[in-house]
Amino acid sequence: MIIYENKKLPALLFLLKPLASAIALFLPNLKSEIAQANINAKKEDVILISLFLAIVNALMVFVIIELIFNDLGKAINQNTLISIALSTVTLIFSIFSNLNYPKLLVIKKIKSTDNALLFALRHVLIKVRSGIPFFDALVSISYNNYGQVSAEFRKVTKDIQAGTSEVQALEKVSMSNSSFFFRKFIWQVTNSLRAGTDIETALTVIVKNLQEDRYIKIKEFGNKLSPIALMYIIFTVIFPTIILTIFSITSFFFEIEIGLSMFFIVPAVLTLFNFFFMSIINSSMPPLSEDY
Repeated sequence: MIIYENKKLPALLFLLKPLASAIALFLPNLKSEIAQANINAKKEDVILISLFLAIVNALMVFVIIELIFNDLGKAINQNTLISIALSTVTLIFSIFSNLNYPKLLVIKKIKSTDNALLFALRHVLIKVRSGIPFFDALVSISYNNYGQVSAEFRKVTKDIQAGTSEVQALEKVSMSNSSFFFRKFIWQVTNSLRAGTDIETALTVIVKNLQEDRYIKIKEFGNKLSPIALMYIIFTVIFPTIILTIFSITSFFFEIEIGLSMFFIVPAVLTLFNFFFMSIINSSMPPLSEDY
């Protein structure tokens, strides 16, 4: 993220500015994603640096493939065509991944907020019920380890101490975080503050809704886990066992030689499948324990 905030680099990339301006027209949401990801940079500068990084990656791939093929003694024409093709694929993939980086940061921020929000609001509710003012409860949360929620509440308390009203400070921080439940909490609390009603009632309703949503997500994850586990067993245990058994039998009867590379390829493929399934499980897993 630091390279996106570099102020000098975009000035050196003036040749790419026309292309960056054209790409900016097709990315209307990028500006808000940059703001929500807390990247201190302009939209055009992020696009310029993304293009620059993509070109660097493509050139690195081109040079590496050229060196490998030259060592293997391949023909120059074939070597160059393959290098250009793979470099072009790398360039396109890098452009999309770099431009998608702010959005990934926003998604990570939302997930971090949702994971800690229930526990943080329970903390606030306990403080409010014991007679502690709402602002002091927010200060308590901001200095505790509630991840992104503590960071957001630190902004709120800092603005309030600087003279901003509680309602304005809460509404301001809700604009920089796209978490649905965080914004719902802000909306209900600000409505209570404006109307002068009891905040404890609003907090109780929010905590109850979050608990119900957490239980629903856990049930949905349990329903998803069974087919995922079945697919995992099929692709990482049953299929490899059957394929290796058939291959061993046929190689014995038809005298097919098994090369040493097979002993490296099979574990590599199985490792790839394991990583793929673990990524699916991790991405769909709700927070199941109180880590705060």
